[in-house]
Amino acid sequence: MTGAYVKCSGCSYSVEAADFAPAGVAHCPGCHRELTAAIFPAMWKPLAAALPDALIATEEASCFYHEANRAAVVCDGCGRFLCKLCDVEVQGQHLCPACIEAGVRKKSVASLDHNRFLYGQFAAALAVVPILFWPATCLTAPAAIFTAIRYWKRPAGVTGTGGHFYNVIAIIFGLVQIVAWTVVIVRLIAKN
Repeated sequence: MTGAYVKCSGCSYSVEAADFAPAGVAHCPGCHRELTAAIFPAMWKPLAAALPDALIATEEASCFYHEANRAAVVCDGCGRFLCKLCDVEVQGQHLCPACIEAGVRKKSVASLDHNRFLYGQFAAALAVVPILFWPATCLTAPAAIFTAIRYWKRPAGVTGTGGHFYNVIAIIFGLVQIVAWTVVIVRLIAKN
């Protein structure tokens, strides 16, 4: 693990991070101070990158995308030979980059969603925006409540946005609008 250093707080000498293993304490070679550092645990682990194996014999199968690399697996989508670099495991299947791209395009690989329709935000918009055009709320308030309840268990956005907060807002605003319409209608009937 060369190249990872911790600067001494006294003399700014660069102390190699490996000197801190395993207790997190080292002595600065420059000023002989005792240094304490909490090094991220991954620093001590060896790199576990999927490096491809070189093709040794011409009889061996090579990667479809890299002719110099030995094939490690077969793509479950198209049957191409893949090296460790090209192999991507998705939902228990080994897929090549082309099959992943096709799966995203055809939406057959559900776990690779790039975007989702946010029903919670849609329901909140149905409840809040029509307030500016108040006659429309007699239709949009029930639609907002229905949408919020119907799609309550749908996952939030890919980035984690659009959860239950918007559904709750939609239900509250929708109920307030329905109550307001009920009061208006009851008062109109009572006048007559």
